[in-house]
Amino acid sequence: MLRRWRNALFVMTLAVTPALASELGQASDGLPSADEAFDLGDEDEAFDLEDEDEAFDLGDEDEADSYEAPSEWNGWLTGFLRSDWALWAERLEESPLAKGRQSLDVMTGFSWRFLKLNVSGHVEYDVAYQVDRDGYDTATLQTYEWLFNTREVQLGLSLGDFEVTLGRQIVAWGEGDMLSPIDVVNPRDMREPGQSDLSDIRLPVLATRVGWFHGGHRVELMVVHESDFGYRSPPRGPYSGLEAMLESGLLGDGGGMDLTQALGGAELSYAHAQPRFALDQQEVYLRWLYNGSGFDVGAYFASFLDPMGTLSIDTDAMIEQVVASMSGQDLGELTLGLDHQRYHMVGMSGAHSEESVLLKWEISLDIQRPISVLAEQDVSLFGATQRFELPSTAFTESFNFMLGVTWSGVQNLTVGAEFLSTILLDEPEGMLVEMSVPSLALRASYLALDERLSLSAVLTVIGLGQGWLARADVSYDVLDTLKLGAGYVTYQPGDAFGAFYGLGAHDRLFAGLRWDFQLL
Repeated sequence: MLRRWRNALFVMTLAVTPALASELGQASDGLPSADEAFDLGDEDEAFDLEDEDEAFDLGDEDEADSYEAPSEWNGWLTGFLRSDWALWAERLEESPLAKGRQSLDVMTGFSWRFLKLNVSGHVEYDVAYQVDRDGYDTATLQTYEWLFNTREVQLGLSLGDFEVTLGRQIVAWGEGDMLSPIDVVNPRDMREPGQSDLSDIRLPVLATRVGWFHGGHRVELMVVHESDFGYRSPPRGPYSGLEAMLESGLLGDGGGMDLTQALGGAELSYAHAQPRFALDQQEVYLRWLYNGSGFDVGAYFASFLDPMGTLSIDTDAMIEQVVASMSGQDLGELTLGLDHQRYHMVGMSGAHSEESVLLKWEISLDIQRPISVLAEQDVSLFGATQRFELPSTAFTESFNFMLGVTWSGVQNLTVGAEFLSTILLDEPEGMLVEMSVPSLALRASYLALDERLSLSAVLTVIGLGQGWLARADVSYDVLDTLKLGAGYVTYQPGDAFGAFYGLGAHDRLFAGLRWDFQLL
């Protein structure tokens, strides 16, 4: 029985290991979003060498020139409405509706002389969760049905060669469009992993940013005041690794304790060990960029909290509730803790263009990165001390290398590939998931009919034997402000536990509409 409890905790730890979530985040970075495949703006510039930091653009960041403030007042009020629908392609005879998300985004603000204010908000409601509503737990409904956030809310000041930005902001780092080990500033929306472009899943954080420009140089210091770890699928959510394991019966000993029975009807949810605001949790980001003639280089340093977190369990409470469940008692609500400990990153990036070919690279070193492992611990059970292998945290150094190439030698056709390799310099014992794995992302896009018709395809492969994802979509500009689109995404999980484990029945057929408007 002791082994069975150990197996149960082992499975739960695998379900939320940061390696899995990290790989999912990287895999999704270059995907054309099922939500954003119908974007009328320039948000999905998958192969744009330009700095994606559009959170507050007082000047041309690509040229790193000082900003020349406008002399007159200028205000705006714009936004867009979106309707996104999806079907589970492999569940058409069961409960096929995967998404019915309706959303509204509004952006307003003004610029005057050396000041600029941006305020934007987002609200969404998914009608799919009114269908078979009793089949969803509370945490899933809270995560997917309703969402409201402020997006970017920031005030910028341009003072000669200096730029100061205050408020909630999004800042993109690195050169990678699909796989980027350096892009660590903003949390991400991982509720539907692998289906959205990197520019669409970044979430703003409360920060102070100071930049200095001189010639082709840009030096920037950013202090983040808010510990926001983004959105993720809850333990029993549609994209949860834990839920996949509950359904698969991956329980260690054949014929042993059924984990679903052990957890009973417990409402499972995650809770962050760190509060949202604390003085000792301030994160620091520093970068230098140089934009030359046909090439860019950059150097980076970051000291921040692990965005994914390692599993933190109150062992006594967990065993007590599992035993209670096995005795037929109701577990009620059970919270799984996520511990976000600090580590550091140093890195460099570069890009060079030669006619129709763009080469780009990133290298980084993660210092004292937290890793989920199993370690032996003494636990009091039935009045006796027993030794269990339980979830714990180890620290190690990780070396990351990304190499990418983009080719645009044919008019309206762009093809790109990025390769990422992660190597743990000192692999800890008992590591739950293999992290020293390569990743490959390929993408092609084509424009036709005076650029009104857009075709794109993406292939992402994670690790060796951990599976792959493919996606294709088409969109058409019916009007300058109205876009329609449709597509298909397929998950092909491998035999090894990894980024796509448990997503064998998650293929989606999707369609959507977006209407942009301007009121001021």
